Amino acid sequence: MVLDEGFSVHADAEELVAWLLALPEAPETVFVTHGEPESAHALADEVRERIDAAVVVPRLGERLL
Repeated sequence: MVLDEGFSVHADAEELVAWLLALPEAPETVFVTHGEPESAHALADEVRERIDAAVVVPRLGERLL
C-alpha cells in the first residue's frame, strides 16, 4: 500500500520488524501508536507473527498505568 510518493507502509513495517528482531532481547510488549487504525493493526499483526511479544494498538486516549 503506497500512501504517497516515497512512503510505503509495507517497507517501513519491514524495517521496524527488522529493528525489533535485531534487538539484543525481544521486548515483552510492543505498542503500535502511529498510523490510521487499519494500518496500525496490520503492523501489529505483522509484529505478532514475527516477534515473541505481546502487541498492543492502544485506542485514542487510552493510558497505561
